[in-house]
Amino acid sequence: MHEMIDSDRLILRRTAAWHGRGRVVQEDLMPMEAFRQSGLDWDVVSTNRLSGYIDGTEGSSAFVTERFKMIVRKDTGDIFCVQPVNWTPLQNHQMAEDAQLIAEEIGGCAETFGSIRGGRIVYTAIGAKNGIEIGGKGDFVKPYFILCNGHDGSLAYKSMWSGIRPVCANTVRMALSDGHKDGFAWSLKHTLNFLESREYVVRVSKAWKRATDDYANAINVVAQKSLSAEQIRGLWVDVLETMYGEIPLNPVNKREETKKATCVAALRRMSETFDREAAQFGSSAWIAYNAVTEFLQHSELAARGAPDSDSRIQSHLFGREAELRNTAWRKTVELVGA
Repeated sequence: MHEMIDSDRLILRRTAAWHGRGRVVQEDLMPMEAFRQSGLDWDVVSTNRLSGYIDGTEGSSAFVTERFKMIVRKDTGDIFCVQPVNWTPLQNHQMAEDAQLIAEEIGGCAETFGSIRGGRIVYTAIGAKNGIEIGGKGDFVKPYFILCNGHDGSLAYKSMWSGIRPVCANTVRMALSDGHKDGFAWSLKHTLNFLESREYVVRVSKAWKRATDDYANAINVVAQKSLSAEQIRGLWVDVLETMYGEIPLNPVNKREETKKATCVAALRRMSETFDREAAQFGSSAWIAYNAVTEFLQHSELAARGAPDSDSRIQSHLFGREAELRNTAWRKTVELVGA
């Protein structure tokens, strides 16, 4: 489920989205130009108060409060949410301006600029020019910087590092906690004065090179380490049990039979991915980890089977899928002692 509706927009550089929506452009666009072409050049506005009637009391005095307000998409009139009066929106053009500064600093361009849920969540990805070669065998991670913002109160203004591997279009993201520690990721709540601290953009963009170098070193350490078959299976099982709970070895009912069958199919898929990539790039902890992320991103079992699943885009960026990738990465690093 892509959660794009008719009032959403998406522009992509050269490669179409998996759901087939959006407009693909062949030229390299800076974020401000991508923003202008995306159709997301609208604002959100706030009402000056909140008022209403209790059912059956129309015609009498309305209940009114100035402590809360409605957040409204200006061009469509859609009411996104109700927030306290001090809640401050970040406009789409302001996020585009931040993305422009980052792209200029790192020498990148806009890969995507889009929205989901009728504009309630807006995001952009900035692509760096150079990829990170893993293990010297032609396996590349291309660094991206993602900005995303919620107009409906469901999401703070966030940034995160991401990498897409051309060999399987797979996305890897460091834990947000690591991003905060290293100074290349932020999560800013929509408080009254949060827009006054715009120096974070310059700070974060200048930290980009150091952050990607650190991550490249971490990946290459993992790529040079081997794991035993038992360790690899343990890594995969840990991730599946995080998703589904303990795997029943001897099912006693239909539900447990389904859970076991799902996990067996998932292990089979991860094993096939590992064997395929190991034949090309060599067997390593990195390949074992990417067997997990390939399953999480591309398998219908992962999309349908996990309880409380988010939308595919939101889960991929900052929801359940992202958490599971981070869990898998931390477990992999622990196994190799990096």
